[in-house]
Amino acid sequence: MSQSDSSKSHAGEYCSQMQSFEVSMYAKDNDKASGTFNNQIQFLLSTLGYAVSYGNIWRFPYMLYQHGGGAFFVPYLICLAILVFPLFYLEIAFGQMYRKALHRYYDTIHPKLLGLSFTVAAICFFIATYYLCLIGWCFAFFLNSFQDPLPWAPKVDEDGKVDEFSNRYFVNEFLDKSDSLFDIRSYNPTIMISLVLMMSFVFFTLYRGIHSAKYVSYFVVPLPYFILAVFFVKGLTMEGFSSGWAYLYKPDWSKLWTLSIWSDAAGQAIFSAGLAHNTVIKFASHRKEDDPLLSSTILLPCLNFGTSMFASLALFSFIGHASYTSGIPIDDMKVQGMELTFVVYPALINTLPWPNLWSILFFTMMTSLGLGTEYILVEVCSDIFHGTCSRRKTFKGRKVVMTFIFCLIILLINLAFFASSAGYYWLKYVDHYATSINLVVFSFVQIVLFVYFLPIEDLIEKIKKFGEATPKLYIFCLKYICPIFSLFLSAMAVYGDITRKNKPKETIDVIVCNIIFAIPLLSFLIVFVWNPFGRYDLENKAEYRSASLLDDGEEMKEASQSGDQ
Repeated sequence: MSQSDSSKSHAGEYCSQMQSFEVSMYAKDNDKASGTFNNQIQFLLSTLGYAVSYGNIWRFPYMLYQHGGGAFFVPYLICLAILVFPLFYLEIAFGQMYRKALHRYYDTIHPKLLGLSFTVAAICFFIATYYLCLIGWCFAFFLNSFQDPLPWAPKVDEDGKVDEFSNRYFVNEFLDKSDSLFDIRSYNPTIMISLVLMMSFVFFTLYRGIHSAKYVSYFVVPLPYFILAVFFVKGLTMEGFSSGWAYLYKPDWSKLWTLSIWSDAAGQAIFSAGLAHNTVIKFASHRKEDDPLLSSTILLPCLNFGTSMFASLALFSFIGHASYTSGIPIDDMKVQGMELTFVVYPALINTLPWPNLWSILFFTMMTSLGLGTEYILVEVCSDIFHGTCSRRKTFKGRKVVMTFIFCLIILLINLAFFASSAGYYWLKYVDHYATSINLVVFSFVQIVLFVYFLPIEDLIEKIKKFGEATPKLYIFCLKYICPIFSLFLSAMAVYGDITRKNKPKETIDVIVCNIIFAIPLLSFLIVFVWNPFGRYDLENKAEYRSASLLDDGEEMKEASQSGDQ
């Protein structure tokens, strides 16, 4: 070895040692700012607290109801087995092994792909926007739970019958539901106050850092299972519950050949697991590199699916009872997605002793579940923008300012549109156009980039250094099955949306919905063409190294900027 090569080797070794030292110091010094998980239980509870949310309590049961009961299980379980499990493993592994800033996972492959980070931020932004609406509604119901009798208690109709399964209060009194997106005729003051209080809570939680939220998971995660267990036991005592369970498990096989059931199943599986928008990567980046991977990636999706099933059993037992007492077949009850939370569950609460107490507990649970998801979505948005914008002196600023800006924008949008009489439509269309389709499409993009361009072999070798081997089945699925299957699902999701019948009626509504759908893609194209942040010199792109993701010395710079609070 020449003297020159020897000096380079010693210099490289010294840089590596200094990098390791400074990064470890960063992790120690910024523990309160960025947060780390002290043990495996904290990670499991925090991730489960994020993933188990409205998607399990009302979105999954609604998908079952909409797509013929048991028939929905076929595409959902297929998506879970060959898409969610491998992709969940991939995201946790990348977050845990590389532990980099969120905006660095795409522009490392190629500088022009920096815009994909903004696509992720746009998806998270839209999810956070309509999630705040749901949180505000739940907190407003929580406040109304102190009234005696409850405002949604069963009332005698014109024929002298007691209608315990009526959406009259939710649609007519609470929302004052209008006819279209821009048919805004009133605002609900209780909803507006709830939105301000909830977003303030989210901001101050993020201001204190992720470590302040991980301890809340000890309370947030067990509460839904306790309340769902009470509902489940109560449902078993109600007449007609068996017809609800029969509907849940009896498949309508004709629905299996429609495009919508496959696209909705894929979207629900990915959405419920928290995949394809970097939130799982965000959590995994706070783990130790030697924490077990395989057990977490199997346990978390299984617990998530089990929660969805448990909630469905509790809910369909009451739907069967309502069908039995009213004489209306379950297929004809026309239960909408969000009405499961704000109509069916409140009606179930009315059948319990001390309904006010159970209403307070239930909507405390629903509010907590929403907040557990909301804070990480806003954190991902602010992380990506802060990390990228700090590269330019023009955009430099403290991360807390960026977080405040995102919280303020989300709050103003909710106050202007979601708190109005048209809020029902804003929530419905933002959920469908901005998240459901985009998550399915982006999962395909993420798989291709992480597997073939980083590439995945480097990740596998890095995992081996910590004594754990990647299952060969996962490798096979990620290389061959997942890309083809996710591309197939993406094509069906886009085509299904083009041909679906229940689109907005007004022309202006259609235009707005398509703009919402296109914003994540436009955010990528703008950065791809314009590159306003000037992150890299494209003439020197040969210097990029997919295996290491960041060059020597860059990690410390990245860490110090990402930890700036």
